[in-house]
Amino acid sequence: MEAVALLTNEASAEASTFHGSESTSAGFVLASNMIAGGSTAVLANTTAPVLALGAVEISAEDKLTLDAVVKLVVESSSGSTNPFSKDGAKAIGGLAVRNDLIGGGAAELTNVNLAGASVVVRSSESSVMDASVDAEFSADSGGLDSGISLAVGA
Repeated sequence: MEAVALLTNEASAEASTFHGSESTSAGFVLASNMIAGGSTAVLANTTAPVLALGAVEISAEDKLTLDAVVKLVVESSSGSTNPFSKDGAKAIGGLAVRNDLIGGGAAELTNVNLAGASVVVRSSESSVMDASVDAEFSADSGGLDSGISLAVGA
């Protein structure tokens, strides 16, 4: 099983006035990518003997792949045409990401009378996860006498 997840969230605010401009921008991303897989191959409880002329193989294979990208951009800017104005800009953002892969494989012979040139019982499991998180938070307040510029990320 292969899964590709891409989540992008961008929030921006801009304010421009003659005096005392304020801007606030907020963004939050909650992402959960959970994949469960499995495979089973069973030969069990045969009442008659199993006779094979060649090789006998009982196999189970489980392969999981997750490629997940989460991006959050929060920007806020303010500016006044009055150079002595106190301006304020706030950018607030947060991310919570959970990526989870659960897999497994099982191959078995149970209560079997089996004859063959060769008998192979095989189980394999592989999981690959490629995950990235990118977050940018910026606040810019203009004017010569700037007020508050605050960028907070969680």
